[in-house]
Amino acid sequence: MSAVKHAFEKIGEGIKHAFEGIGHAVEGLGKTVAGVLTANPKEIKAGLGDIAGGAKEAVSGVGEVAGGVGAAAVGASPLGAAINAMTGGKASNFVQGVGDSAAQAVNNGIDGVGQFADGIAKGNVGEAFSGLANAGQAALMFVPGAGEADLAMSVAMNAGKQLVKQGVEGQVQSGIGLHV
Repeated sequence: MSAVKHAFEKIGEGIKHAFEGIGHAVEGLGKTVAGVLTANPKEIKAGLGDIAGGAKEAVSGVGEVAGGVGAAAVGASPLGAAINAMTGGKASNFVQGVGDSAAQAVNNGIDGVGQFADGIAKGNVGEAFSGLANAGQAALMFVPGAGEADLAMSVAMNAGKQLVKQGVEGQVQSGIGLHV
């Protein structure tokens, strides 16, 4: 399958996941409101969990769309198409991985907020600080001039790891052994 066709499929999947995530978050909001109105803490907690899960799914979808758009741009350019032809689509896969890695950084921040709240509720200072650190790293993405270098390094490292993993999986699936 061509890199451009695969990229457009990734964009479609990303849009689907983003809208599904928004739907789950809205459902969670409804549960939360119902829990508040009925003074039901279990329903409030379930609703907040659904909101967080939906938000993470939506962010992942946006990351898929961004990665797909980048991969399509690489695959459609003459240089990108040539690199993809020589490397079996690795250039497009790398760009796509950058979008996914950025989404994962935001999702770690969302998890950090929940982890911070759980740590405070349980009196676990270590868990609270760990959650605060995760949320803080994600928040730095949105503050101009703060943390861009760390974020860029983190996203590039995650994308690079995914690229290496895909390469190894490809070697194993094709039956070609790796000789060092």
